[in-house]
Amino acid sequence: MALPDQQPSLPAYLEWGNKQPERHEFYRDKVFAMTDCRRLHGCVTANLVMHLGNQLAGTPCQVFPNP
Repeated sequence: MALPDQQPSLPAYLEWGNKQPERHEFYRDKVFAMTDCRRLHGCVTANLVMHLGNQLAGTPCQVFPNP
């Protein structure tokens, strides 16, 4: 489903984006389709979360991976 406006406002994009099965990015008033995560990207993300989490152990901070 396409956005009715090529340069939507942020609220219009958020409303539309929450209903889409695909991932999109809103950057400088434009909407871009995002690709699915690749295996290598998943491995890099997992390693970063693990190492950052270890560094933050014992602090009130937490690390969360982005889906």
